[in-house]
Amino acid sequence: MESSTSQSPSPVALPVPGCVFSLGSLYSYLAQIADQRKRRGIRYPLAVILVLVILAKLCG
Repeated sequence: MESSTSQSPSPVALPVPGCVFSLGSLYSYLAQIADQRKRRGIRYPLAVILVLVILAKLCG
């Protein structure tokens, strides 16, 4: 039986190995979202919470 192996395409060059996007640019984008929470009880900025949620989803 004949088998053939295909070569995978060459990897795409990224600016930083293993990094697809900059966390600083993600944070600055999310910092523009208006926070609808009441002032009482806020411990962390909304942008920090959203960045952590996105990173958690990416990690599975």
